Amino acid sequence: VALLGAAQTSGWAGQFDRAIVFYERLLTHHTHSVEGLLGLASVLAWNDEFERSMDIYKRVLAMDGNNREAKIGIARVYGWQGKLQEARQQYEMLLAETPKDRILLVDYAKVLAWSEEYAAAIKIYDQVLAADRDNTEARLGLARVVAWNGDLDRAEQIYDAILEEQPRNRDAVMGKIQIIHWGGRPLG
Repeated sequence: VALLGAAQTSGWAGQFDRAIVFYERLLTHHTHSVEGLLGLASVLAWNDEFERSMDIYKRVLAMDGNNREAKIGIARVYGWQGKLQEARQQYEMLLAETPKDRILLVDYAKVLAWSEEYAAAIKIYDQVLAADRDNTEARLGLARVVAWNGDLDRAEQIYDAILEEQPRNRDAVMGKIQIIHWGGRPLG
């Protein structure tokens, strides 16, 4: 339990190398710990060790073919690797089971946006926000996509609304700066 807690805390703090050591130490004693395997796979992915992460997610699925967290992890890793078609297929399979899962919908919208399917991504972000208008991740995603699609004014309005509520939201601050830059306006 102490090793798992140390691994999780290190991972959440962005200390990925340290988290990996704790997870690997845990798994030497508890080789079939699904929680330990999933935690290690996540941290490896965050540390850009995609192949190792994918291998562990597949190991979990070999132990439990219905493990939803492993399936979601695989979809995310595909997306982060730029294997967008594979990510899309994985998300579509998952969403067929739970079509209103907002976390999955936001992840899926990201993949669509990375695939330059802006209209489809915007539609999904709008769907999520219709059900949960305060979903910051969906609002940030929508702002990025509408900006990429050329609607800088709408993107800026979304970032401004987020910053009004969360003045220290790093992603919104950076997004707003990017919009100002893309619009050719001086900063400050």
